Amino acid sequence: MSQSDDGLRPPVLSRNASPTERDAKLSEVKAKKSNQDECDSHTQLQSDPADSKSIALALERRLKLPKRELQRFNGNPKYYWAFMKAFSSTIEDRTRDDEARLVYLIQHCDGETKRRIEHCTVLRPNEGYGLAKEISRKRSGQNYMVARAFIDDLITGPTIKMAIRPPYPIWHKS
Repeated sequence: MSQSDDGLRPPVLSRNASPTERDAKLSEVKAKKSNQDECDSHTQLQSDPADSKSIALALERRLKLPKRELQRFNGNPKYYWAFMKAFSSTIEDRTRDDEARLVYLIQHCDGETKRRIEHCTVLRPNEGYGLAKEISRKRSGQNYMVARAFIDDLITGPTIKMAIRPPYPIWHKS
């Protein structure tokens, strides 16, 4: 499509055109430009169907969903995998900068976990971020640790008392 027939050239108006005519033409040009931008972004999204994450992110931005909040991680193994999954979708998928990822990881950790990974900032970004994730996984995310944390909660948690009577009436046939 050449520039002359794309409909985005400034309208030719006579010098005697009224302000309302100018406003009408300007609105028409803006509407065409907006439609063209929407078509371009739709075409861009369709050009790489394998990149579903970028499509989802683009749609999410368009829908203007509420901002996601990432909970802090305190080192409790019960919450490790939930935290890492949320961190991945909230931070990792939105930036390729390992230095920024490391800063966000440190920022969203508390206590012992935070103290153990803070030193990773002195390494190169990709090494520091990888090491910080590995340290937190080894300290909180190993399967036996997660299982043990849940088992401990079951053992030390409140006892479940049996009901004195069944929760429903028992009818006897005579």
